[in-house]
Amino acid sequence: MRVLFLTPSHNVTIGLNQGVAILSALLKREGHEVQYILIHDRMGHKWSEWQQWLPKKLDEFKPHVIGHSVMTPQYKYTRILGEYIDHHYPHLVQVVGGPHPSQYPNEVFTEGSKFIDLICLGEADYAFPQFLRINTPESMVNRTYRTDIKNLWFKFDDGKVIQNPNDTFVDLTKLPPEDKTVFDLDKYILEKGNQIEVTVGRGCPYKCTYCFNESYFDLYKKDNPILKIKDFLRFKDMDVIFKEIQDALALSKTPIRALSFVDDNFLINKDFLEKFCSRYKKEIGLPFVVNVHPLTLNEVKGEIIGDAGVISMRFGVESGSERLRKDILDRQTPEASIHRAFNIARKFKVMPSSYNMIGIPTETQDEVLETLKLNGRLSPDVVKIMTFYPFHGTRLYDFCVKHNLIDWVKKEKLDNYDSGTCLTFSKEHQFFLEKVQTIFPWYLNLFGELDVLEIYQPKVEEALRMTEEEWKSFDYEGTSKTLNQAMEEKNLTHYRTHFNRSIAVKFPTFWERSSLQRQHEIADPGEQMK
Repeated sequence: MRVLFLTPSHNVTIGLNQGVAILSALLKREGHEVQYILIHDRMGHKWSEWQQWLPKKLDEFKPHVIGHSVMTPQYKYTRILGEYIDHHYPHLVQVVGGPHPSQYPNEVFTEGSKFIDLICLGEADYAFPQFLRINTPESMVNRTYRTDIKNLWFKFDDGKVIQNPNDTFVDLTKLPPEDKTVFDLDKYILEKGNQIEVTVGRGCPYKCTYCFNESYFDLYKKDNPILKIKDFLRFKDMDVIFKEIQDALALSKTPIRALSFVDDNFLINKDFLEKFCSRYKKEIGLPFVVNVHPLTLNEVKGEIIGDAGVISMRFGVESGSERLRKDILDRQTPEASIHRAFNIARKFKVMPSSYNMIGIPTETQDEVLETLKLNGRLSPDVVKIMTFYPFHGTRLYDFCVKHNLIDWVKKEKLDNYDSGTCLTFSKEHQFFLEKVQTIFPWYLNLFGELDVLEIYQPKVEEALRMTEEEWKSFDYEGTSKTLNQAMEEKNLTHYRTHFNRSIAVKFPTFWERSSLQRQHEIADPGEQMK
């Protein structure tokens, strides 16, 4: 059969859909045809033009099944596409998978989403190929397909719903290498600054209240009570990991200068880390970037991964407020542990990056400033600040609902995590958050141990005094550009916005301040930050 996957990514950062890549490999192995469309203005399929390219693709490819892979903020776009397909191509079976339907399938089936035929809860690696394997094109058209498949829920026109239990977690060692031919890989790599995203496993042992990992585990444990958290933490077969990397390097005509491992906690397993790093240094040798929980880094792991060529560790700092980290986010990470992790990274010549949130439920203005001040003390080379978004199925979402903290109209309008808060903060606090999300690089220059305080302090004070009308006409980009040029001329270290308003980078860059680039003898993998 023919399967067309659709992923809306309107007004968000481009990412490589690992789930689609593995499903494509599994489906092609069984003889199916697969195509994929990432709906993003810079990837050739603009949202504003979907009424032109979508019917053209459907008429040319003639799929039997449409697979929608979607996150919650983008679901409104999936609904528009799905309803169009349901009206004009009613014979096509439409499947919705990803975090959004996995977290609240009942609501998805009842919130006006008439177009949905079935939902995949959790991991689709077993369920979706089985659905195609045991059914026929004719049964798809007639909706007479078999429905006894774990992880899948079915809905029929007469209102009947079939809710199958969840299977156990997928054994990643049994999966084939991802199929990256389904992507426009060269365009993607260029958009990502000559980097490519890779994963080595799945799962996370932490239970942060804002993350769906906890509810994801509970989704499986409900039908499989014997499951333990160790069953959730899995790695791919080592040979498959390296085959995926080598395939990407061979497939891409665009030079890949660095790899970005997007696993939640790359350092979680020391035995895996040792085996992986030993092979990586010999077989790949490119610089790479990883996500790290501060509590998982020690000097032994730092030396292992540093020797393998890691150039950056992205640390989840989240908030500078001890109260918020401990009581609201369930991040039991003392500030001393965060500093220790940053120091270990620097000891092994690794660039530390800091990932944070503002707009957290119950957060005060002083606590927002605590986050900025902590980052000033940490002095990361890259700082990312996003606005909290309440994901259904998380404990913090339940907290927000219980205390009536969500503005549902605003929530529906949000596409991403840097375009404002959807919580019912006071108008004054919402305006403050909007200003901080925009000018936080100036705050970092204020709170960091840099020689630019006298330059940026009056700029911050001026921005804070602005009325809403003055703020609307304020040219932050133009003002920052002028300031950045002045800083460069004076050779003063400073933070500046990069790419979008959620990222600030310290200039001169880490690579300009270290010998790392010469050691690797490659073009600067941080060039995309300039």
